[in-house]
Amino acid sequence: MVYLSEWLDEAITKGILVNVAPNQLKNEVDIGRGGYSKVTKCILNSEGKWVACKRMTNVRDDDDNSRRTFIRELKLQNKLRNSEYVIQLLGVSQDPTTNTYRLVFDFADGGTLRNFLCLKKKELNWFDKIKLSTEVANGLLALHNTKIVHLGLVVLETLKDLSDEDIVMGEVN
Repeated sequence: MVYLSEWLDEAITKGILVNVAPNQLKNEVDIGRGGYSKVTKCILNSEGKWVACKRMTNVRDDDDNSRRTFIRELKLQNKLRNSEYVIQLLGVSQDPTTNTYRLVFDFADGGTLRNFLCLKKKELNWFDKIKLSTEVANGLLALHNTKIVHLGLVVLETLKDLSDEDIVMGEVN
């Protein structure tokens, strides 16, 4: 049995993952919660930009099932590393006080597509709507091209990145 900490150390050594030191993540603010994780946004000191941190709440080194789930998510994110239509994994961090792991992602500052459409409903013309639909389709294509099957993907919960005005897929599992 390979412990999660050993697997992560090897992935970092091989350059598959980047280790983000916990002291590099500042001003953490809660933004969401799921069954296995808590999502926060914080500032990545080395780059001075907002990032999203997905804290894996039930992952323990001595629990084979949670360890496999975590490693599977890391491998999925790594397969999508170069896709412009999927939120990018920047690295992994371990909280020294709780020993919980955090996946560190680019932060999509536009919120969900659902919220974006509600806020901009009157401003969007047909060209904008077709562009958004095409970006969602390209995101799905990126998943399918890497043989990733999405379970319960809610397109309206897809994220909007205001910095480059693109749609990006968030939760991939």
